Amino acid sequence: MRRITLIFLITLIPCFINGEAVFSKGLAENHYIPASLASEEEYLDILQVALNFNVYTDFFKETTIIDGKLLSANANSFSDGLAFLSKGFSEDLAFNIINYHTYQNDSAQLAIIAKETIPIFTTANLPYTSFCHEEDRITLKVNYYDCYSLGDSYIYYITAYKDEDRYIINDLQWEKVNP
Repeated sequence: MRRITLIFLITLIPCFINGEAVFSKGLAENHYIPASLASEEEYLDILQVALNFNVYTDFFKETTIIDGKLLSANANSFSDGLAFLSKGFSEDLAFNIINYHTYQNDSAQLAIIAKETIPIFTTANLPYTSFCHEEDRITLKVNYYDCYSLGDSYIYYITAYKDEDRYIINDLQWEKVNP
C-alpha cells in the first residue's frame, strides 16, 4: 500500500503537513478496532471527535456577504478565527485552516476564500470507521470509496488528543489506497 498524504482533497490545505504531527509515521501499523465494537466510553470519544467538525462547518457556514465579500459571522479577525476553531482543533491546525481559507480585507474583516475543504467526519461515517485508542489520544481510520472515480478508495486518519475533558483534533491525513 503506497502512502500518499494529500493536501485537502484536490487542493487539501497544508495543515495536513505540520511539524508536530502525532502519527505522521506508523498509522497503518496501529491496531484498529471497528467503531461498532467500541465500549460506551470509546464510542463517546469517537462522537466527541465527530462533533469537533461542527466547529469547522459552523465557521464556514455562518457567513454574511458585504460588498460582494464572504465574511465570517464568527470571527472579525485572524485571532478571532483562531480562537473559534481552537474549540475543536489544535492551535497549529486551526492556524493552518484560517491561514489557507481566509484573508483580512480592506476593512480589516476576516473574509473567506472559496476553496476545496477538508473531508468532514460525521456519525454517518461510523460504519466505515475503526479506531485506535492510546491513553490520551485517539486515531480514527475512516474508509471512503468512489471519491474521485468509480472504484477508488481512500483512508482518512483523524488524530485527536485529550485536553482536560475533551478531545482536540491535531492531525489529519488523507491516504489513497491502491487497488
